[in-house]
Amino acid sequence: TITLRAWVKNPGEEELEKPKKARRKRSFEEKTATKEISKVLSQGLVNDIQSFTEKLCTLILQGAATDVKIKQDRKTCTLTCDDDFIAEKIAKNPKIAESIEQIILRAFKNKISGKSIRIFFEAKDVRKSKKQELKALARKLSNKASKSKKTISLNYRHAYDRKIIHTTLDSDDRVYTKSVGSGQSRKLLIIPVKNHDRRLSQ
Repeated sequence: TITLRAWVKNPGEEELEKPKKARRKRSFEEKTATKEISKVLSQGLVNDIQSFTEKLCTLILQGAATDVKIKQDRKTCTLTCDDDFIAEKIAKNPKIAESIEQIILRAFKNKISGKSIRIFFEAKDVRKSKKQELKALARKLSNKASKSKKTISLNYRHAYDRKIIHTTLDSDDRVYTKSVGSGQSRKLLIIPVKNHDRRLSQ
C-alpha cells in the first residue's frame, strides 16, 4: 500500500483581495522577465533534487533502490523513475505522481521559489503514453459527437485526465467540453456546438 500526503498552501487573504486585473498584470510582467532571463536551476540543486527523489522512491519501494534520471529545460525539470512497480501504480492512479511532485516542491520550496520552472515526475513514460492515448480518444469522440449531434459523457475520476481532454478539444470548433458533478461522480461532457447554439437562442 502506498500512502502519500501532499497539499498546496492556500493563497493568503491579501492575495485574494487583490483585483484580478492587478494579478494578470503581475503575471504578464513575470512572463516578460522570464523571456529576458532564463531562470533555470543550478546543477548543484538539480543533483540535490535527483538524490532526494531517489530516496523518496526507495521509501515507496520499501527499501529497494532505484535510479531516477533528471532532465531540465527552460520551463520543466523532469524526473523519470525506471521502476515497474511505481509505473504500474501511477498508471492506475495519476495522483501518486502529482503527490510526489508536491513533496519535492515542498522539500525545495525555499530554493525553487521565484524560479519559472515546473517539477514533473514520470515513471517509464506511463504519463506520456496515457496523455497520447487520451488525446487520440478525445479527437475520436469529438468526431463522434459532431456527427451524431449528441452529447458524450465520460467518467474520469482524475482531474489530470479531464484536463488533457479539455485542452485537446479546446481548439476544436465543432464541440466544447464541460465538467459536471463533484467527487467520484464528476463527469466530463463533450457537447456538439450546434446544441450549444440552440440553447443560447432560446
